[in-house]
Amino acid sequence: MIYREIIDLDDDLFFRAHGAPDQIIRWHYHPQYELHYIRDTNGIVYIGDHVGKFEPGQLVLVGPNLPHNWVSSLPEGVYCRERSWALVFDPELINTIFATFPCGDNQFKLLAQANRGVQFLGNITHIVALMAEFQHQSGLNRVGTFLRLIYEMSEHHERRLLSSNAVLMEPGNVNTQKIDSIIDYINTHSEKQLTLDAIAEEFSITSSSFSRFFKNKTGENFITYLNKLRVAKSCLLLQSTELSIKEIAEQVGFSNPSYFTKIFSEQKSITPKQFRKNWGD
Repeated sequence: MIYREIIDLDDDLFFRAHGAPDQIIRWHYHPQYELHYIRDTNGIVYIGDHVGKFEPGQLVLVGPNLPHNWVSSLPEGVYCRERSWALVFDPELINTIFATFPCGDNQFKLLAQANRGVQFLGNITHIVALMAEFQHQSGLNRVGTFLRLIYEMSEHHERRLLSSNAVLMEPGNVNTQKIDSIIDYINTHSEKQLTLDAIAEEFSITSSSFSRFFKNKTGENFITYLNKLRVAKSCLLLQSTELSIKEIAEQVGFSNPSYFTKIFSEQKSITPKQFRKNWGD
């Protein structure tokens, strides 16, 4: 199930270091912006309708009410003390800042793009350094560093949008709760032989209604979402195991290795074999 996270802010800015695994790490959303930096571990990231892999050094800005989660791939019993940093800030704070100080189009554009999740690419050491400063500051020093962060992120143009649509949740909405449960079910059972008909039956709706509902709420059809999730999981196995391509295909839910290679190549513009080779080089 997806959770609406209630964040008790001492002020409008909040910094948290996450370990993993942790009960508070789950697919969730909240009305604040979140700047999330991965310090350790690899795994699968879910942001809106985006499913992909993450690794140390990933930096993402998530907008208000955009569901997200980072799931680390760790051996059973292994705990990572500081998997990631999260800097959370309230939209009202941004509105106050923009009303007080003249801001350029780049700042407005960045925050609008955050509704789809923004990943910062290239050299981001200056942004990460500001996050490191922020966590040890208070008062005006913290506010000053935050303003610099907003500016540096907005001027960093090497970035990409993650979710194909702004999949924003409406707290308390019945349909939001329904799609929450459906997405959670798919994420949990993606390695099984899931079919549209089987999931529709699981949630007591007709197949045609399920298909329309899923497309309307996520912007993607069921098979496309499922294949993206399976390919993302296969990338981790290609990088971290010596399983054969056939074994990986079966483990993530593809019964036909040839079909797996076809879908993988369509999504990544490279074959699974070449992906593994490039990773090892």
